[in-house]
This record gives sequence, C-alpha cells and structure tokens, in this order.
Amino acid sequence: MDDRETPAEARAEVAFPEPVCRRAMRSAILSSLCGVYAPVLIQDSAILILYATALSASRFVSLTTTSMQSIALALLYIPLAHWMHGRSKRRLLVVGTGVSGVAMLAVAGAGWTGASAQALMLLGLVAFSMMQSVFTAGWFPLLRGFVPIEER
Repeated sequence: MDDRETPAEARAEVAFPEPVCRRAMRSAILSSLCGVYAPVLIQDSAILILYATALSASRFVSLTTTSMQSIALALLYIPLAHWMHGRSKRRLLVVGTGVSGVAMLAVAGAGWTGASAQALMLLGLVAFSMMQSVFTAGWFPLLRGFVPIEER
C-alpha cells in the first residue's frame, strides 16, 4: 500500500493561501542562495586554514577549522530538531542567523585583536557552527508551513 499523500492532502497541510505560499517560496529560494557563501567558505575552502595559519595557530587548530561545522551538525542536529519541535522555528532561525552573522564578524575581526586572535577565531567558529546546526534543524520544518509536499 502506498502511504504518500494525495495532492489535496498535501495542499491541506499548507497553512497559507497560494499567493502567500508562492511569495514565501521565492523568499526561501533567495535566502538559500544568499546564505550559502559563509558555510561553504568555512567548510570547503582552504582560506580559513590559511587564515588560521597566518594567526600562528597550530596545525591541529588550522585543520580543525574546516571540520567544526560537520562535527557540530553531527552532534547537534537530532537534539536540536527534537528541541525545536513545538517552538517558534521562525524566531529561533532569525536569532540563530543573527548570532551566525556576529560569529562570522568575530572570525573576520580576529586578526586585529592581537594575542587573543586564535581564541576569538575559534570561539567565532564554534558559535557559527552551532548556529548553522540550529538553522539546518529548523529550516525544513519551517518550510512545511508554506511549501506543498509535492514541491518539497
């Protein structure tokens, strides 16, 4: 027996009228396109390794910078998804995105702090990685309210 929803059932779970859903889906696509640069820069780029090396970080710290996001996601995704259930996902995502932005600014500004540059860089990376886990855990449940299942 097939347990997929029919189009009428899929449309029934969407909480908003179709024009609002279309605008919300366009905004979600735009935000995804604009929000991809920082996580990719941190996880898949040697720029951060070079930056950590320039701040006189050890080899271990330099190489760990690119894996923090994956480690945080692996450890926090399921607990955060459970914790976010029943809470305001929009509010949590907005706060998480704001903290992520401040954390990225801390990483970028770490070079100007002198002796505490490595600590500020690591603190910023840990905060950014944790907030990316919040974002990932809340993003798809947030979409459920305005993206029909056949389009997800």
